[in-house]
Amino acid sequence: MSLLGRLISDLLAGPSSAAAREHCRRGAELLRAGRLHDSAAEFELALERDAECVAAHSGLGVVQQRLGAGARALEHLMVAVRLQPGNRDLEVLVSQLLLNCGQVAQARARLQALAAVHPDDADIAYTLGVALREEERFDEAREHFERMAHAHPDHAAGLEALAALYRDAGRIDEAIAHYARV
Repeated sequence: MSLLGRLISDLLAGPSSAAAREHCRRGAELLRAGRLHDSAAEFELALERDAECVAAHSGLGVVQQRLGAGARALEHLMVAVRLQPGNRDLEVLVSQLLLNCGQVAQARARLQALAAVHPDDADIAYTLGVALREEERFDEAREHFERMAHAHPDHAAGLEALAALYRDAGRIDEAIAHYARV
């Protein structure tokens, strides 16, 4: 299951009113169907029913991000993190959004803290590698991608990122070997 799918499933099972959960369920279905504006409307209705519904804030954050409203997305995801501290999936989503908004140092710091707690997590290792690559810290990025590729040999995006780093470093044979695994 994808990071987003896992997060929404977990959050829909969490505490909130029955009406808010129902709007979140419909919002998630509409999100999966690509009906972003309708999805946003359902998540907003959920927040009218329960202003502290983590699933609604998370879902609305994802929808806003897909609609290109990064600042608004970040607001909702940060509320969700505040309401449910320690949720690994939420933290990864916030970090990915920070990267997309150009806040690389902040994303890296969050991811390094997460990696200390979850050293074998593929999503964290991959996203941290991306942040380090953005900061042109190529050796550190490669270390994270290599660790991720060893622990999760089927993580296509990570293998491709590692292959690209090898290619850029002139390590063509290693690049070809990793591209072949994608």
